[in-house]
Amino acid sequence: MDTTPAAVPPGAHPPLAERLMALGYTDLFQRADYAALDALWREPGVPAGLAALAVDPAAAVPARFLAAEILFHRAGTCPPAQDTRALADAYAAALAQGYPGGGNVWGVPGQAPDGVGAHVVSLGREAIPAFLPLLDDDTPVPYEGSEEAMEGRRFGFRVKDLAAHLLAAIAGVDLPVSEDPRARDAEIDRLRASLR
Repeated sequence: MDTTPAAVPPGAHPPLAERLMALGYTDLFQRADYAALDALWREPGVPAGLAALAVDPAAAVPARFLAAEILFHRAGTCPPAQDTRALADAYAAALAQGYPGGGNVWGVPGQAPDGVGAHVVSLGREAIPAFLPLLDDDTPVPYEGSEEAMEGRRFGFRVKDLAAHLLAAIAGVDLPVSEDPRARDAEIDRLRASLR
């Protein structure tokens, strides 16, 4: 199946972007039957439209994020390698904006990245420039549920902690996770220096 982004010019996806944002992350990925995601994916032209939308800098960040996630879930891939940086920008912007709401989908620092975090890590070193600026973002990241929420509250994770967690995984370096945010900040500074 051809998912070449060139099939749709930049900024030309408002209907698809609007549909994705109306559905949101919960309806697309957290329903047991994936009915909305499956129905959308089967529509003619949607896979190519999603590939173009995911890397379109003129599109809304939530729509780009959702398009990329659908591609990872249904096509088992992300847009072509030449668009890796644009895709990383969309993921970094989503994290900075607190989308899709809470840290659960991004993973827990100190644990192996999975889900969205694993998708970011799979982008490789091309994602580093997009996530480096987030190492200065002290915005708290809430967690829901039981185990992850307890861990998140205990540590008081911030956007910078999640960004550092993903960057360390991309670079293949160990990043200690302390309950003391000052100790984490010192580790983040060391990580930043090693990546520049």
